[in-house]
Parts: sequence; structure tokens; C-alpha cells
Amino acid sequence: MDFKEFVNKLEQDLKDFLSDTSPGAQVRQTPVEKLQAGSYTGISITPADTNVGMNINADQLYAQMQEGRSYEGVLAMALSQVEHGMRDMPAVDIL
Repeated sequence: MDFKEFVNKLEQDLKDFLSDTSPGAQVRQTPVEKLQAGSYTGISITPADTNVGMNINADQLYAQMQEGRSYEGVLAMALSQVEHGMRDMPAVDIL
């Protein structure tokens, strides 16, 4: 599987997972520009009714698969990151 196929599949699988656990959450591919750590392709997850979200680094996840981890193993890592990120997301009240 090439990188583009991987990112598209990962995005869809995360949407499917979140449709049960966090209905209305937005999941989309996002280029992330970092000043010191370089750029990466991110998957941005934003829960419904908020402007605060999180990104997971699709480049790092793809590298894990290239090193021999199965797609299912990489998906499990991504789901774990999302679960922790959603649970630990700070509450921000924007008035």
C-alpha cells in the first residue's frame, strides 16, 4: 500500500470508529507545518460542537508499517492515540 492509499484508508477507518464513539466528529487529512520538527501529513480529529481538536502524525504511522508492523497494528496505535487525545483534550470556553 502506498502512502496516499494508507492515509485515505486510515482517515476512513478513524471516521468509522468515531461514528460510534464520538458522533459528529470531523476527521480530515491536514498538512501540518512545524517550525523545528518539520512538516507531516496529519489526520485532524475535531469533536462535534467544538473548535478544539487534535492531530495524529500519519507519516510516523506509515513508517511503522514500512518497518513491518501490520496495518491493523498501526490502526490500533492510531485509535489509541485518538482515544487518549479525546479523553485528555482540555476544555476551552471561547466567548
